[in-house]
This record gives sequence, structure tokens and C-alpha cells, in this order.
Amino acid sequence: MKAYLDNNILVSIEANQIDIELFKELSKKQLSFVFSYAHIAELLEAKDYERTLKAKRINTIFEVTGNCYSYSNGDKVEFKIENPENVINVFKMHSNFYTLLRNLIKNPQVNREEIINELGLNKKQMNNYNAEEVVFHLNRILEKKFSFDFNQMILQGGSMLREKIYSVFNFLDILGYWTDKKNEKSNIARANDATHVFFASGCGYFVSNDRRARNKAMVAYKLFDIKTKVYSYDEFRKLNIRKE
Repeated sequence: MKAYLDNNILVSIEANQIDIELFKELSKKQLSFVFSYAHIAELLEAKDYERTLKAKRINTIFEVTGNCYSYSNGDKVEFKIENPENVINVFKMHSNFYTLLRNLIKNPQVNREEIINELGLNKKQMNNYNAEEVVFHLNRILEKKFSFDFNQMILQGGSMLREKIYSVFNFLDILGYWTDKKNEKSNIARANDATHVFFASGCGYFVSNDRRARNKAMVAYKLFDIKTKVYSYDEFRKLNIRKE
């Protein structure tokens, strides 16, 4: 069984807010932790990346995951041992394309309030729905308005699972479901969240202390029938994960 830790969990470990020993102990019980290029992307965006953070994060990744790397083979998530330094070097080799992609993500032109009003959605009510209810109500509204369902809407953004999860996160955010706090980094942060959730889809657990990301992840997993369980750190540490 594998578990995927959101980047905020690694940050909390380094800030001594979360005890790394829990993950080391769980690793002895046939539960392995993994990292992905989404962790590296967030590392490269951090302040003081080269001066102070790089060596610390590479060590944290090794201590928690043993450098078990989650990567995609089409829609399938696979795993191998990979040095995070190598992933960083690949990013640097393609830095021009990476910058272009980030600039595109930063500047989507969408009138959110107009869409919410057009669909007759109540943002406060939406945030009280669980994942199954969100899918049900959005299907009902979209079929009534446009004669297609939520899944068909998501397919407009691409047919690969990673593309579909990214579309789910964007669409839910536009509709006011656990909307991210708007700032210059919010669109990039949401793209990173969606990427973490994609790679976590190959694991048994996704652990995040970002409530917005957890709720959107549960909708995506429900929509695509993915069995990954979503927990906050406090929920995860209370699980009785026993050695098989």
C-alpha cells in the first residue's frame, strides 16, 4: 500500500509541526510514501529555494519516501526510485516551456460570478455538500441547462485522467465550491493541487492539510471512481494501519 503526502505536509514536517517519526514508523508496516514532480514544482517556486530550502527538502523527501517516485504512464500511475535532484535537473532543462505554461495558468479569462448566476448555484450551500452530492447536483443542473452532465463537461478539457482532474479543480473553483483565496499565485497553486491529486490516484491514501484541495479531490475521485482515501494529517495519524 502506498500513501501520497501533499506538499503542505512536507512543509509542516520541516517546520517541526508534524513529527516525521510517524511516517518512518508506518513505513515499517508495509505502507510506503511517494513523491512526484509536483513536489519539485512547488520547491522551485519557493523563496530561498537555492540558498536554504533545496537541501532540506531533498533530505525530507528521502527521509519520508526513500525517493520512491510517482510518475505517469498514460493514465496509469507507476513508481520507481528516483533522486529528486534528477527531477530538478529535468525541470531546469525545460525551464522556458515551464515558464510559458505557468504564465498561461496565471491568466485565465473567466467571469466566475456570471457563470454561477447563470447556473443558479448557491456557493454556501455547495460547500456543505459531500462529494456524491456535488456530482449529483451538478449533473442535474448541467443536464437541465445544457443537456450534458458533469463528466461530459470535464471531457472538454481533455481525455487523459490528469487533464480531467485539472478540469474538475478549475470547474469546481469557478462554480464556487471550496474556492481558493484569490491572489497572484492561486491559479498555479490549484494546478499543483490537481497534479498532486492525480499522482495520489495511484495510492491508497492522499493526505493533505488543505481543506479546499481535500474536498475537490474527493469530488474528482468520486466522479472517476478512484478508490484513494482522502484524509487530513490528524485523521490519517489516527488510522489503525497494521502490518499485513
